[in-house]
Amino acid sequence: AYPLNAFNFIKQIETSLDVSSITVNGVEIWPFLRNAYFFGYKNKYDFEISREKEITLTKVGILFRNIFHGFSNFFKHYDFIILSNIGENRIINGKYSNKLMTDLISELGVKRILYIENPAGKKHHRKKYSLTKHVVSSNFFVFLSYLLSLTKFIEIKNKKILKKINYDYNLNIDYFSITKLFFSYVFILKLLNRIYKPEKIFLSQYYSLFHQAVIYAFNTSGVNTIEFQHGIMNDQHIAYNVFKKFNDDFFPKYLLVFGDKVKSIFTEENYFIKNDNVISIGNMYLNYINYNYISSNETQKKFKSLRLKHNKIVAVSSQMTIEDKLINFLKNVAK
Repeated sequence: AYPLNAFNFIKQIETSLDVSSITVNGVEIWPFLRNAYFFGYKNKYDFEISREKEITLTKVGILFRNIFHGFSNFFKHYDFIILSNIGENRIINGKYSNKLMTDLISELGVKRILYIENPAGKKHHRKKYSLTKHVVSSNFFVFLSYLLSLTKFIEIKNKKILKKINYDYNLNIDYFSITKLFFSYVFILKLLNRIYKPEKIFLSQYYSLFHQAVIYAFNTSGVNTIEFQHGIMNDQHIAYNVFKKFNDDFFPKYLLVFGDKVKSIFTEENYFIKNDNVISIGNMYLNYINYNYISSNETQKKFKSLRLKHNKIVAVSSQMTIEDKLINFLKNVAK
């Protein structure tokens, strides 16, 4: 048994092993491998994160359909690139709006932005419901990069440290394939930068392998990368707590957060980002809910009936990776 939780597992690795010496052509690779090791350890010893693993013809069909979603939009000029995922979309006034970035898109100008959307295994929205017509799919980059990675050869310096971590903690992280895919992403994204020469890159999340490759590719090309807070950030979120000094190019240059409480976790002992580069901006969608949203009559009736039946109502937020286990837990608590 391993008494450490996944967070402390990464902390122990980064403070006791020379992981910054693990490189490919002089480039550190632990800054993106740390997330793979975190989730690998978490799934094995801590709390298994549910993911749909069954491959069906329907899923394959959706994947290939998404690859060329908005393909013609590549053949235009853009000043900015925004990356987000379909899970950030909410219906406002009959159209899907990104709950983090809709105001930014309006401010910068819709025609000046290439919007790269991660469909998260679902279909992209039809154009008439989209917040912008200039949408392309992140699946396009994933597909091309995967093909490229099959032909790529890399030499990992000090891979013995990764082998030791796998052996000591009985893990089976395929660091070789992950690293090949990362540098394939970087190669294609640097081509994208040469084509558009964007002024800035905005993201709603940095720590998937694809998004971290975006960060690295554009940072090393001299383009500022800016992340919007999309969910909980605290002193126990491994993606935003880094225990050793690594190459800054793997992390966003600026981080826009909901409030000063979040800003306070970025201390001198946290090497993710400098505190001065963390800016509190509030939350666009919460402002909309507080000041502009009007619930439907059906919703109002539903909550009125619940309040008549119960003295106290508890709302529990969730996300799809833990949804099934959380629902079962709540059912047991409610008995």
